[in-house]
Amino acid sequence: MDIGEHPASVIGPVYVFTNCDFIRFYKNDNLIGDFYPDYKSFPHLPHPPVVIDDFVGPYLQQNENLKKSHADIVKDVLNYTAVTGAALPLKYKLKMLLVMISTKLRPSDGYRLYSTYIGNWGSKKTSYKFEGYTGGRLIKTVVKSGVNKPRLKAEADRYTLIEDKTWDAVRVVLQMVCENENLLPYAHEVIKISCSGAVSLIGDDTISLIGGAAAFYIRTDGKSGKGTVIVSTVKCGEAALKFIVEKR
Repeated sequence: MDIGEHPASVIGPVYVFTNCDFIRFYKNDNLIGDFYPDYKSFPHLPHPPVVIDDFVGPYLQQNENLKKSHADIVKDVLNYTAVTGAALPLKYKLKMLLVMISTKLRPSDGYRLYSTYIGNWGSKKTSYKFEGYTGGRLIKTVVKSGVNKPRLKAEADRYTLIEDKTWDAVRVVLQMVCENENLLPYAHEVIKISCSGAVSLIGDDTISLIGGAAAFYIRTDGKSGKGTVIVSTVKCGEAALKFIVEKR
């Protein structure tokens, strides 16, 4: 959702893949609006994606002292640039020209409006919140924003291993996530792995995240009891996983 991650800083339409009835979209905790599945573009899907194509909401009329008809035109132009870029078709240019004549807006005001409502230049941090509703109830909330507290998340496929005629093994998945549980794809931290108790590491004890994630395997080592795996980074602390090994 950061415009700096997109060519020419054009976010484009945002697709939300969900089976919720609708999505309530907020920008910096300001309600932009409710968005519904796009059955027109995806008529053959039982749950079409929800297309977010408004990043301005009702705030031009409220904050810029524009009457509704003018605010609607400016919003359409701003959202068009957010979705497709700055190359405006003639009809949008003419609409914007009429608004500028009627309201005495200057070209510099147009740049300011884009920077404020689309580009978010100068703002400390832009956050986007998506709330999914089904049957009138809030089912799921997803927040996309800047990262303040990255942490290393470790999860195993299971936490009970069986030592039988041969040793048992299990995968451990690592992810660098933000405070909103979003994967950080630019994280390439070096991870140190240590095992103790009834489990041992398969492979090297030092690995690197790729695209914010990595995985490794541990195995039983002939004993029953408890095992511990600790994964640690220089910048983001450590995480510990506990395992039980049963011998048959």
